Amino acid sequence: MTRTRNVHTIARLREQHLGERLMTRDAQTGVVGADLDPFIMVSLYAMRGPTFPPHPHAGFMVATYILPESRVGFINQDSLGTRNRIAPGALHITVAGRGVLHEEQPEIDGDLVLR
Repeated sequence: MTRTRNVHTIARLREQHLGERLMTRDAQTGVVGADLDPFIMVSLYAMRGPTFPPHPHAGFMVATYILPESRVGFINQDSLGTRNRIAPGALHITVAGRGVLHEEQPEIDGDLVLR
């Protein structure tokens, strides 16, 4: 059975610059309303270089989707020994479980990655 859904909200997300290499737009409950589960955070990143040092995640999953129009992909690595390239148009999921140190950065410093 197909369920019909309607567009409930169209929101213009505020652009935030976090340093010279990162611009982000975040969809948060206060912006798009109660339809966004409080356990889901959606962010659009435009990143030109290493921005976040290795940082911990625990008790949730991190899904990284590199937009197809990105010039380069991300290099993903974590404390579980995972190291891989996330190509434009690809999805990578990290299951943090009890805890993992996680880091993603553009594969070529200075090139734009849209995530």
